[in-house]
Amino acid sequence: MHTLHDNELLEASYRVSSTYLKTFFTNFEEVFGQQEGVKLSMKTITVPKIDISDEQTTVTAEVDLRFLNPYNTEIHAMLLHANLTAKLQFELVDGFVISGEIQDLQLKVTEFKSYFKTSVTMANINNQLASVTGPFQSLVNQRIADGFGLPVPKPFNSELSKTRLFTYDKFLLIESDPQISNRVTKSAGTISSRIQEDLMQQK
Repeated sequence: MHTLHDNELLEASYRVSSTYLKTFFTNFEEVFGQQEGVKLSMKTITVPKIDISDEQTTVTAEVDLRFLNPYNTEIHAMLLHANLTAKLQFELVDGFVISGEIQDLQLKVTEFKSYFKTSVTMANINNQLASVTGPFQSLVNQRIADGFGLPVPKPFNSELSKTRLFTYDKFLLIESDPQISNRVTKSAGTISSRIQEDLMQQK
């Protein structure tokens, strides 16, 4: 998660119409006019914390939600600070690559700052916030879908099969079945040949 956070892979953005934003801020179009591509972005402020258990794995973090000015995306129209909670489902793909999927993402605003005059309250925002979590969840999942490879040397990787992932309290366990019979047979044959050569030389 440090890597995801430091490389801004948990940052996501998409665009919505001003008509949609009126569900949050009833006077948005009165201030900015009718717009078709208002940018919303979400960025983690703290490194996400993962709590692994055998029943459920959760991720928590503090995030900023930014509604950007449609005339200048360098300027905020509204800045929301929120607590993020979500379930995290691990999956093992392509041998030793761990992937994850965010599920049931929820946001709760703890403070906000408006850069235009509006009567919106924190309670109003939190009541409507569920409508933006779905797109952000999908965007984050696209970012982390490729997964992260575990540092398993290739010689060992090629001799392991039926790799499985288990989730326990506070840790993940990866289990594989060794497939070393071919290598052992080859090594035994090499040793046998050398012994025979040594015996021949001694005669």
